[in-house]
Amino acid sequence: RHYCDKNYRPRAETGEKVGRVTIGNRIRHIREQASMTQAALASSAHIGRITLIRIEKGEQSPRYDTLLAIAEALNLTMQRLLVDNEAR
Repeated sequence: RHYCDKNYRPRAETGEKVGRVTIGNRIRHIREQASMTQAALASSAHIGRITLIRIEKGEQSPRYDTLLAIAEALNLTMQRLLVDNEAR
């Protein structure tokens, strides 16, 4: 599609960044509410602390299995991790 629409790629990249930042902020907020450090969450989720930092900053998109591990480490379902029920 980017061959036909020169604005497609910038819009797609912006949407991807917004999604990464949104999920990163959400994970950080939930982690802080649980009074967990980044090191503690990373250890519980069996991921690297640097990986968690990059996810929380929106620099890296988490894979499905990483999201699942983070949700389990926070004692949440995947739905609760991804969906903000308070925004409704």
